[in-house]
Amino acid sequence: MITVDTLLIELFRQGIEHLSSQVPNRDKKVLISLARQINSGHFLTENQSNLLVKIFKEHAAHIFETNPSMLAVIENPVWSSSFRVIKQVRKIWLSTDYDGRILIEFTYNKRLRQLITDLSKSIEGQLLSINTKQYSAILTEKNIYQIVETFKSQSFEIAPEIMGFYHEISEIRLRPSTQFDVFNLANDKLVAAVTTDIGEISENNLILINDRRQKFQYSIFQKNPENSLKNALANRPSTRVWIDSNIRSLGDVITALHELNRLPVMIVFNGHESKECLQNLKKLEISLKNSNINNIGIYFRFDSVSDSNKDFNSSISQLGYNSKLNQQTQVAGIANNKLPKFMLKNGWYPSSVISFSNNFKSNKTSVYCNAVDLIVYYNDKCPLGGVDAIV
Repeated sequence: MITVDTLLIELFRQGIEHLSSQVPNRDKKVLISLARQINSGHFLTENQSNLLVKIFKEHAAHIFETNPSMLAVIENPVWSSSFRVIKQVRKIWLSTDYDGRILIEFTYNKRLRQLITDLSKSIEGQLLSINTKQYSAILTEKNIYQIVETFKSQSFEIAPEIMGFYHEISEIRLRPSTQFDVFNLANDKLVAAVTTDIGEISENNLILINDRRQKFQYSIFQKNPENSLKNALANRPSTRVWIDSNIRSLGDVITALHELNRLPVMIVFNGHESKECLQNLKKLEISLKNSNINNIGIYFRFDSVSDSNKDFNSSISQLGYNSKLNQQTQVAGIANNKLPKFMLKNGWYPSSVISFSNNFKSNKTSVYCNAVDLIVYYNDKCPLGGVDAIV
């Protein structure tokens, strides 16, 4: 007796794309995809078999118009093999890499995919898609809490150490919020770290105290009323902000970062447009001179295939921006998504980032900067999603 899957393969050999125009192209594509899957050695799942029979029945008059005897095959479907059973995986654990990211893995499920989409809007940093089953997020207290809260009721296997962190964080969240008030910190190590970074913890230092609250995760309710870009950046609601290049000069941004003690700074260029990069390089030169910032390195070049490429490359040499990266480097410029390997080895790390590219996200460079608590997108269009405008 002929089986339904054998019938599908025979139709595929004859050319499913040549079936009657009354069969929608969408359904033809499904039939072709299922046939190719079987031919590759992966038999159908039960859901796929039901879909196949449904398409055959809906368009039987057009698919089997030259061989109506095949209608009996789909009325009482028989299959040549047992249906393939997909192993259901749902787990959350910590990676063993140097950065210890949180890994989420699950077999495709429409509801879980929607939860992942929603989660990406609320966690810290980028939720990266490793493959069709795995996602990763940076290891922070907020992310642990958000991820476990999202998936704990979805039958996920969650690593014991993550659950331990989760329970501890949950207990802390129930305590009075004043325990994290920067003026009442009981943790001597945290107090020492903050004062080493910005100086005294007092109301005379409100701008810097507000600026570092994202980095050290304390609370502060007092604000400095000063109307300045420096103060606006210090009071930013998140770690990623946008400054409109039509309204604020690059010099204003550099000056604000300098006053916030936000050096060293990494500058991210659009590595695909040498003319644009040259224009931004000239703006950067003027801005750095006005702020008396030295020790600058630009760590990418263009192939010398056009005059604009050559102009950019020669300008770096003329400006003296070709020094090696070291602990004294105050400004390091790179092309978006082209992170030099030496940046991972010598211990240099930025205190802030200025990106001329809105595509500075979900790539190697942005992952490298996940621990940076002030990332400024500087151009004439606001990036999509999770970036606050500073005016």
